[in-house]
Amino acid sequence: ILKTMFPYPVCNSQDILVCRECGVAGAQAWIELGRRDYDDLMKSSVLPLEAYEYGRPFIFMTRAVLPGGFRKIRDIRGNRFELERKNELTNVYPEEVVGIPLPEGYSGFQDLRKCRAEEENRTDFNFTREWA
Repeated sequence: ILKTMFPYPVCNSQDILVCRECGVAGAQAWIELGRRDYDDLMKSSVLPLEAYEYGRPFIFMTRAVLPGGFRKIRDIRGNRFELERKNELTNVYPEEVVGIPLPEGYSGFQDLRKCRAEEENRTDFNFTREWA
């Protein structure tokens, strides 16, 4: 059985149709969707859907070596990120664990490779945000 998962960006019903045409049996919704986006995708999906419910996903990967051996960085909004150099790649992870309430009808995916279950330092990422 073939299923999609992060970082493959399944965002809308057209993505779902293409997945089905390629023989995919289920799809993980894109991690950056908001609550209404998850609901809309479920209504139009012809495949079973999964949500990235909990974990610390990599948000950027590069071959570049960051100068100075930095292990942590901060963006202009004050968000903090951890850097990990492994197998000639630099991975950037959010300092906070992504945790969202499981949208109705979705199965949940929990990734504990870079975090522990039930960490308190959490963000819901874009789940409660709306487009302007």
